[in-house]
Amino acid sequence: MDREDIRDLVIETTGRSDKTTLINSAINVALGKLSTDFLWEDLLTEGSGTMTASTGYVSLASDYKRLSEFRYMDGLQSYQLDIRPKKWVVKWYPDPSAFSEDKPVIGYLQEKKVFFVPYPDDAYNYSYSYYRLHPDLTADTDEILIRGGEEAIISYATYWTFKALEKHEDATQWRADYADLVKGLRRADVSPAVNHIADQRGMGTRVPGNFHLMPFVRRTP
Repeated sequence: MDREDIRDLVIETTGRSDKTTLINSAINVALGKLSTDFLWEDLLTEGSGTMTASTGYVSLASDYKRLSEFRYMDGLQSYQLDIRPKKWVVKWYPDPSAFSEDKPVIGYLQEKKVFFVPYPDDAYNYSYSYYRLHPDLTADTDEILIRGGEEAIISYATYWTFKALEKHEDATQWRADYADLVKGLRRADVSPAVNHIADQRGMGTRVPGNFHLMPFVRRTP
């Protein structure tokens, strides 16, 4: 469906053909809301760049919402970065600069950045898969990228329009309708890139040495 199709349906439910500008804004608000509430395969895309040697992070795309995978290349070899929760990384690697520069092995996400341990020892090309926010629809012929999300977008745009018009009872009804629709669509609210592994018993508070940072190491010897 394109913006005109969605707007016509919102006009029909609100009865306000005089509020097309407001409804256009409501549609974009709805798209942003829905692409935040659910991981849509239609919004999965790719990004790339080059790490800078001795620099402990890279920035992700401006429309980034959720990371799926991050990997980098060294010649013909490809390495997937082990993304962990920031709390875990800070616990075991409180000072990444204390480790010798090498191929990054572990990382964490903060805002729109990926931080590495250890710092890269060279300029490595990297690529990543991520779920993006839905771009705004700026023309009537612009189409929604999310297959199956049309009804939820209409419901939220209708809610937002009624709310802007201070028709709170109607707004509440359409907000509830949106929530019911999203319940059937929502997936896990944890980044699929994050490896949530509990600390092993007996590890204590020891910070692993560089041996544990080598990409080809699978277990402690």
